[in-house]
Amino acid sequence: MSYDQPISLVLAVFASILCWTLPPRAAIVPLCVAICAYPTNVLVPPPQLQLTVARVVGLALIVRCLSTPEIRSRFKWSLVDTAAMLYFSLQLVAQMMTTDPVAAINNRAGFFLSALVPFFCVRMLVVDRPSLYIFIKGFLWTAMPLAFMAIYQSRTGDSPYRTIMSQGALWAQISSQWTEIRPFMHVDMFRASAPFQQCIMFGWFFAIQVTWGTNLFWEKRSLKWWIIPWLLLPVGTVATVSAGPMMMAAMSFFIAALFPLRKFWKAIFGGAAAAYLGVTMFAKRSVMEIVASFGLDPSSSYYRVNLLEYTLGKVKSYKLPYFNPMGGHWLAGYGLIPPQYDDYHDLCIMWICLVVQHGILGVIGFYLFVLACAGCMWKAKKRAASVADEWLIWTMLAVLIASLLAMQLVALFAEMFFIYHMFLGLVANTMVICGSEQAGRSVGVLAEMDGRKVLLRYRLKPGQRLAIIHPPGSGQANSSNFSPNS
Repeated sequence: MSYDQPISLVLAVFASILCWTLPPRAAIVPLCVAICAYPTNVLVPPPQLQLTVARVVGLALIVRCLSTPEIRSRFKWSLVDTAAMLYFSLQLVAQMMTTDPVAAINNRAGFFLSALVPFFCVRMLVVDRPSLYIFIKGFLWTAMPLAFMAIYQSRTGDSPYRTIMSQGALWAQISSQWTEIRPFMHVDMFRASAPFQQCIMFGWFFAIQVTWGTNLFWEKRSLKWWIIPWLLLPVGTVATVSAGPMMMAAMSFFIAALFPLRKFWKAIFGGAAAAYLGVTMFAKRSVMEIVASFGLDPSSSYYRVNLLEYTLGKVKSYKLPYFNPMGGHWLAGYGLIPPQYDDYHDLCIMWICLVVQHGILGVIGFYLFVLACAGCMWKAKKRAASVADEWLIWTMLAVLIASLLAMQLVALFAEMFFIYHMFLGLVANTMVICGSEQAGRSVGVLAEMDGRKVLLRYRLKPGQRLAIIHPPGSGQANSSNFSPNS
């Protein structure tokens, strides 16, 4: 047993205990931290089970959700959950059609633990404003130390995570990016990635939080404290020296900035769609070529364009005698990355990654699942009862659109793939979070503090009553409205 395995086991047990002992609204935080802050290439013993710390914690948390009547009773199965299981089933069928059934089941079982278990944990636990704020903080405060480590790695090419990550699986493949240097703003920088397996996905981790993190403003209508880690998100994104995450963060922030014009959403998105169609029909270069040209590395942009053309059968392999590699495999894919893609082993476009491994079945399953999550925001729009609700929907929409566009250039791998499923769970839960404060009441109490009159605002929980106590000697008894819950 290598020395990293006892460490992984201790952390997995400790985080699992926290999942069971923390209040339900905070129980998801250990899973957020485990996915973000501990390398997924390091396994919990015995390694034959292929269990990471995040998988163990997710399993412990979902067991608590299913075994706790309070949590289980408030969860209502809906269309989005059916879409999630259809997504899983289609990929399982595709995998079984192309590989050994036992291997396919083992493969998809790992996928279920890593991706869908976190999704259902979010669905069951992040169901109101307090749990939403705790969920966001779980990611945001984890991002702050990782941003500092990213700065360190980008300057030195090293990281405190190297020691333990070097003991894990896939180290030979992922260690090569630690020596890659790219110029940014005329400064040569190493590409930060630790503790993630892939530097671009590490950038995504910071970029995806840029707009959703702003919802913390509505907790106390203040910028206090949360603004500090939020300001570090762009720093972490830049430290990866990846144009994709930077563009995604900028696009999501731009869409969020259109919030005052949200009543004109049809004109905004209709105009964007018209511009896209216009470029597609009349430009001399494809949209992929235009967007890829904004990348920081010209060879990376060239690779992406050729990957797309090769998959569509428009160009031949430049090393191997292959042409039209998906011929006969469009339905269920290959189940893995086949020799036909040795020249393009990095399937860095999301739909191509899905179609090569799971065929059209996998593509349909994933995008139907995303569409079902997006549909929940339409229901949330009808339930929105405040500006805070509308902002939540708009920021989730901004991230969703920006991420889907980014997936035309980048495929989701490893940790970010799992985090993205948690994000989709949050998108789906907007329909239960929005309007959840309608049943509560707000009261204002005029008081005097330091010689100044101030208005103290309190929010009462459903069923909670206010105690009215008369001054001594007033001749009136205390109000019968007193409640132990006041």
